[in-house]
Amino acid sequence: MAALCAGKALADSGFDFDFSPVVVKSDDGRVFWFYLHKGSGDKLMIQPRPKLSFTDAPANWPENVWRHAVEYFVRPIGCTVSDVHPMSRLGGTWSATLACPPEVHFRELYAAQRDALKRGEPLHP
Repeated sequence: MAALCAGKALADSGFDFDFSPVVVKSDDGRVFWFYLHKGSGDKLMIQPRPKLSFTDAPANWPENVWRHAVEYFVRPIGCTVSDVHPMSRLGGTWSATLACPPEVHFRELYAAQRDALKRGEPLHP
């Protein structure tokens, strides 16, 4: 429910993303929801999984935690992260811009593997 409320607020602010997230578990054990931006194949919205403890609140996470999660997700297909930043002052929702080689079509790979990604499987070429 919190993700949908946050999503509605972000959609109202102009960030148009797919409301059906994929699950990404980073190698540091954190679990995230990634939403693909509808208008651009190279942008993701990132939210942490619900039910985090107050001592591990996402507002306290430094930029490198968010960057690392996205890099971990896209590294197998040869992409990197060119920008990552908070989308609100609360710091619980971030945006990432990807940089992929010309031969990598991120949006197509994401779409083709969507069901597996929703189950938490890694992205692959």
